[in-house]
Amino acid sequence: MKVAVASGIPFVGFGIADNAIMIVAGDYIDDKLGVRFGLSTLAAAGFGNLISDVVGCGLGESIDAAAHKIGIRAPPLSPVQLDMVITRRTKLFGSAFGVAIGCLIGMAPLLFMEDRKQVYFNDDELSLFETVFAPHGVSAQQFFALVHFARWHNEEAGTVLVRQGDVLDRVFLIHTGCAKALDCPYP
Repeated sequence: MKVAVASGIPFVGFGIADNAIMIVAGDYIDDKLGVRFGLSTLAAAGFGNLISDVVGCGLGESIDAAAHKIGIRAPPLSPVQLDMVITRRTKLFGSAFGVAIGCLIGMAPLLFMEDRKQVYFNDDELSLFETVFAPHGVSAQQFFALVHFARWHNEEAGTVLVRQGDVLDRVFLIHTGCAKALDCPYP
């Protein structure tokens, strides 16, 4: 039991730091760079994980030192005992259990973050946002709310969009292509 606890406690600290940093960094990357550079959520998570792993390498020794400082040490074992299968498995189990508990605790930042998952655009939406709306100060969240009330249409050349005298109950925005206004009345 002492071997498992001594192996696991430092990994609790590592799991907390690793998951908390990954979540906060990944969320920041997703929010600030995701829409701008077209990064997927998984790409943002990957970059967040990269940052947390690099920081975790630096924290590893500090976490071990803190565990030693509070008195968590492996029991003195002989080289033969250290090489026993049961000892290696116990260390592995303690470490795995510790990092699992730490990772669950490290998810605490999720309790304080707003869910921005719904603000993702397909290629056409992203193009429209970047070329027409973003330059005029419309935020990604505002555009997202607007675009989901809209209906996208692809029309063939020569299609009549509005006839003279029609009452308009919608707004047309031509994203690609062009339109002509003709003076001739239609029957």
